[in-house]
Amino acid sequence: MAASYWDKVLARRISRRRALAATGAGAAGAVILSACGGDDDSGSGSELLINGKEKDTTKSAKKGGTYKANVNFDPQNFDLYNFDPFSQNFANLVGTKMLAVKPTILKEQTELEFEGDLASSWETSPDKLTWTFKLNPAVKWAPLSPSFHAGAPQSIGNRQIDADDFVFSWKRFIATASSSAADLAKQRDKTAPVLSVTAIDKQTVQFKLDRPFSPLLTDLAISSVSYPYVLPKEGEGKSDQEFWFKYQFGSGPFYIDSYTPSVKLTLKANPNFRSRDPEGRPYVDQVDMPIIPDASVVHAQFRAGNLFGQGPTFSQYLGTPQDILQLKKDIPELQLLSYTDSLAVTEWFGMSGIWKDQRLRQAVQYSWDRDTFIDAMFATASLEGAGVPANKRWNTCLPCGDTGSYMYFPGAWLDPQGKDFGENAKWVTLGARDKNIAEAKKLLAAAGYANGLEFTHLQYPIPPFPQQASQDLIEGMMREAGIKATKQTKQNIPEIFGTIFGKGNFPEMFNTVDFPPGDVGTYLAYHYLPAGLLYGAGSDDDKGVDGKGDAYMVSQTNKILAEFDTKAKNSLVQDFQRYAQKMFYYSRYPGGATQLVPVWPAVQNFNVYRGYGADRMYTYEWLDPTKAPLA
Repeated sequence: MAASYWDKVLARRISRRRALAATGAGAAGAVILSACGGDDDSGSGSELLINGKEKDTTKSAKKGGTYKANVNFDPQNFDLYNFDPFSQNFANLVGTKMLAVKPTILKEQTELEFEGDLASSWETSPDKLTWTFKLNPAVKWAPLSPSFHAGAPQSIGNRQIDADDFVFSWKRFIATASSSAADLAKQRDKTAPVLSVTAIDKQTVQFKLDRPFSPLLTDLAISSVSYPYVLPKEGEGKSDQEFWFKYQFGSGPFYIDSYTPSVKLTLKANPNFRSRDPEGRPYVDQVDMPIIPDASVVHAQFRAGNLFGQGPTFSQYLGTPQDILQLKKDIPELQLLSYTDSLAVTEWFGMSGIWKDQRLRQAVQYSWDRDTFIDAMFATASLEGAGVPANKRWNTCLPCGDTGSYMYFPGAWLDPQGKDFGENAKWVTLGARDKNIAEAKKLLAAAGYANGLEFTHLQYPIPPFPQQASQDLIEGMMREAGIKATKQTKQNIPEIFGTIFGKGNFPEMFNTVDFPPGDVGTYLAYHYLPAGLLYGAGSDDDKGVDGKGDAYMVSQTNKILAEFDTKAKNSLVQDFQRYAQKMFYYSRYPGGATQLVPVWPAVQNFNVYRGYGADRMYTYEWLDPTKAPLA
């Protein structure tokens, strides 16, 4: 429970302080390392990691083979506009967008670039109010599987995708409640920028906007839930239950070949994608995805070589950093990558109750011991004991992770511990835990809670992250300041959507996963503009949700959305972060640190192509049958 878990972490912290006082920093490091289960026999960090040693083997890539991946539970449905975010590791491989994020090769992304997916080229008018996309005639729907697509219109399979498909998709995008259409389409919200989307001819789509809108290309490319995928026009008039929830269509690198509930999902390489890809990718012929909800089974299957590994989400099912370091120690040939991650979890303050008072939200922020949270949740002592830099960072209203994270906005995050954050750093910390707790109690008293306050904590269970432990930590920190959770209540889909899309009209504090729009302006619009899909911010006069939002945030977000210069845009975003830290309408988890990703050596080109999101996994990599676990 909350008290016992926090008390254990607190005891470690106190033990570390005593050790520092008694014997110096070296002994203290040993104490905390022991408390977190560290092991310094794994070798130096530079020897363990492939970072900086990756090689582009594209020219020698061999086609064929089956990539052994997995999914952690059955998808709730197959609708590309309604599927849950945890199904993205296969849905984006199937789905088609107008554009795709162009990966960088052997270097980190500093800004987003795009390439065609459905489009072959695009241009904009000088005033940036008209965008014209020429469609690639080589883009065709993938073949239909006799098993998975049984009963679907056969005219879809292998048919060329045309402008009518996209226009139909846009109409369904607008009509789907869980889409991001309110941020884009004027028909959904009068403040949105897109006036119309029309088919000029079979191979041309034109967007008309009422103002310049810099995130448009990103929104047409990002591999995330609720964005405009291309759907077949044969679905017009079909019901969700009998058609869209049942089937999935696209022209991505793979298509769904078969699905057995609670057993397995199988993807096949899309020959139509291969025929238009310059390298004939994907290299593998098939991806097998057994459905494995038990993290211990995932770990055992990976250890046995029955799963190859791929990406951060999979790695979280392998266990803690200590577990992954032990894997590397037991299987030295494993490829081990490190990157800086930020947990994709947000604490929402419901604005129909006490949390509309900025003083109470700020008291929560001061109650957090950010470094202790990061140390506990990321096992930083174990990383450092193995010679792997922990790279601890603190979140602002934006996540602090880098390329490879679930949410990453190149160049946008501003370090709240850095000199550039300025005087608003005082809203993050006053410099010491005792000062922060004392100020939190003062704020509570000024708001009428001199004896502390009690609240209900809502939670959306997020696999595979150990969310209960992290929520217990958060609650334990707040309890030290007199902010006490008296009840924890779990919500699941579809109940959760009523809260997520409820515009902040709930009284509780709400712990949930965040959605990852690819453009930082769109992300801020999602959360801080009243029309935003995930809007839940209050007003700057502490009146809660009033339909107008915070005046500064609305103005600043609109400036960001209109700015096309990357440097100028990020400067506006950094000003936004400084202000947001004071208002604290949303509270991302305290921070992030190094995560480890192990992959078997048979997977070649691992971490060579970077930043492409979930829509090209298993595509740039190829399998070498001479290496483990295939050899």
